[in-house]
Amino acid sequence: MNTELTKAISSIGDGFIKIEAVQIENITFSKAVEETAEQRAQVEMAVQTKKQELERTKAEAEITVTRAQARADSQLAAAKSRADSIRIEGQASAEAIKEE
Repeated sequence: MNTELTKAISSIGDGFIKIEAVQIENITFSKAVEETAEQRAQVEMAVQTKKQELERTKAEAEITVTRAQARADSQLAAAKSRADSIRIEGQASAEAIKEE
């Protein structure tokens, strides 16, 4: 902005005035402009808060799914173990009957 302002002001002097730098120290905005900026900042903050809530909810959902999958895997492993145990016992009983 400073460069653009310098170019604009230097074109006014038609070569008689040379502007080397421009420094703006105090800018006052109307109350309406300040309120609009405040509202925009509040809206942006609300949007960011909602995005963070969404990310947290997604993470919690992923944790729930992972836990459920772990429980299902554990139950499946236990069921397979019981089935193998029953099968082995059955085979042992069958072999004992054959030997009689």
